[in-house]
Amino acid sequence: MIAAEKLRALCQQMDEYEQRKNPASRARDFYDLHACIRYARVDLTEHRALMEGIFASKDVPLGLLRLLPEERHREFHRRSWSAVEAAVTGEVLEPFDFYFDFVCAEVARLQAAGMV
Repeated sequence: MIAAEKLRALCQQMDEYEQRKNPASRARDFYDLHACIRYARVDLTEHRALMEGIFASKDVPLGLLRLLPEERHREFHRRSWSAVEAAVTGEVLEPFDFYFDFVCAEVARLQAAGMV
């Protein structure tokens, strides 16, 4: 559920989201998504109804996920990466691009499963 909510929150920062109010860079979500998916072994392709429900609860089209890999989103969210680096202790972080690319690969899996 947390992973689906974080993906939805990323979509809510996009210009294409019609109800967008105060866009904010959310680099931490990419780090958190990596942790949820990799270490908690969350497979979002197994949770179609959950994904649809979480996105629908805020009127966010699931199709917006297809836009996430665009370079403009990478650079928009990169802006807050230094805050993540300052907050995360006790582990060596990869560069922001590692987490961004990981999430984009998960979005590609959702696309391949026909979910977005």
